[in-house]
Amino acid sequence: MPIISVWKRIGETPLQAMDRARKEYGITDEPASFTGRLDPMAQGIQISLFGKDVNLRDQYNSCRKTYRFTAILGIGTTSYDPLGDITDMVEITHDQALRFHRGMLAIHGKIMQAFPACSAFRYKGRPLWWHALHGSLPKPMPIKEREVFSVKELSTPINLPISTYRRTAIDDIKEVHQCNEGKFNCLPVISMWRSLKKDTTIWRAQYEVTVSSGTYVRSLVHNLGVELGVPAHAMRITRLKVGSP
Repeated sequence: MPIISVWKRIGETPLQAMDRARKEYGITDEPASFTGRLDPMAQGIQISLFGKDVNLRDQYNSCRKTYRFTAILGIGTTSYDPLGDITDMVEITHDQALRFHRGMLAIHGKIMQAFPACSAFRYKGRPLWWHALHGSLPKPMPIKEREVFSVKELSTPINLPISTYRRTAIDDIKEVHQCNEGKFNCLPVISMWRSLKKDTTIWRAQYEVTVSSGTYVRSLVHNLGVELGVPAHAMRITRLKVGSP
């Protein structure tokens, strides 16, 4: 039975991407498992295992991974990506954008990273996103050591009107809504993005990062923003490579 590398689309859950691979390859009754969970707003390579190869799940989950992503400076969200509620919106100066850029390129080595409140990490038998909805998140949040092997610049920060970015953000959120038949709370988020003042500007920069298994790319963006006093979130996170087990 093949080990299938499927391109998970924006809007799909990992399970939906794996089921699509099952149908495309005509795999019916074999046990199956996906590896390396990608959020619905993310896209990219997902390794799906079938038959006896499901035993390789832990090996693939532990691989280092490479991502391309865009950092949006000036807006913070609860999910650290466009799907969450907007928490902060600030006009960012060019100097602040450059400090963020230099800070991102300087991230290297082992770091301690808290799990995002909207993640699937399980606490007391429930994912953190469930606890976020029910007001029972742990304090402090659980943390784990991760490692950043490299960060490459793909583009320096550029200043854009919110309308330019908003179209892309809303299109991606609509994909999540359509793929999941309204199970995600997307419509209020779309309305929130549409309500932002047209004269607002944001800064956008793009990077490629190689990290250890389990690293949250969106947290790298959010946490650096918090450190520098710059509201920030990640969008269009794209997994480019999964290392060999």
